[in-house]
Amino acid sequence: MIVFEGDIPEKEALNDTPKEFDEDEDQGIGSKDGLDYVFSHYFGIFLTSTALFLGYCIYKRNDPWINPQIVLPGYVSGLFWGIAQSSFFVANDNLSQAVSFPIITMLPGCIASAWSILYFREITGHRNFIILAVAMTITLCGAAMVGLSKTLSF
Repeated sequence: MIVFEGDIPEKEALNDTPKEFDEDEDQGIGSKDGLDYVFSHYFGIFLTSTALFLGYCIYKRNDPWINPQIVLPGYVSGLFWGIAQSSFFVANDNLSQAVSFPIITMLPGCIASAWSILYFREITGHRNFIILAVAMTITLCGAAMVGLSKTLSF
């Protein structure tokens, strides 16, 4: 599936494009609430992944190889992604895409780095910790500045 989706940051920006286009057209047809678009978004993902899996099953002549140890973690990570994606829709409603997109692209790298240090122990050495601390500080300051640049109205 990564072949079709690609590992490009632009895909995050395109997630909210139909909703933003509908709101910008000023025709009054679409909803202003981002959560109204979640079902169609997820259903499209479900149909695409189902079609790709069926294609894989046909290619493997109905003998797909599935590692049973990754099924449950796959579902759990999908649930986490679904919650995060719904939160992204809510963030776009409250902050706008210009503010929420930089935040949502910066912070996952910090979280992955924290996992690399605290759980997987992939990052070692005093010099590497200092470089990572400087990078994470700059990233977090940038995310905070972008977040504070928009005045919120509730």
